[in-house]
Amino acid sequence: MSHGEHRAPTREELADLVAEMLGLPKLIGSPKQEPWALVIRDEKLQQIGQVRTDRRAACVRLGQNPAQIAAELAHLDAAINHLTRYTVAGWWIDRRQMSLADLLAEVGTSSRVRTS
Repeated sequence: MSHGEHRAPTREELADLVAEMLGLPKLIGSPKQEPWALVIRDEKLQQIGQVRTDRRAACVRLGQNPAQIAAELAHLDAAINHLTRYTVAGWWIDRRQMSLADLLAEVGTSSRVRTS
């Protein structure tokens, strides 16, 4: 690559950058596991983030007051915070095929969060 050329960051590099910007804890695993798990965690957190965005839009469409919207979103924020506590890379890799609903059920946040 010549001096003026730039390469696009890899998916792993982007996930690492996002984790760093958000202040997420480092994942612990082998040198191969860590970047893979970073991507998986990033994808799962993006999924729940999309649920949060969709839920907020639905609350606004339904005319809920700001306190109701905040309460609804607080459950999703709590689920995101709960998931970020899992720092073992293998844990994320083992759950890579899980649906978001199943993942949340496993960690005990599904009773407060609807993903559909």
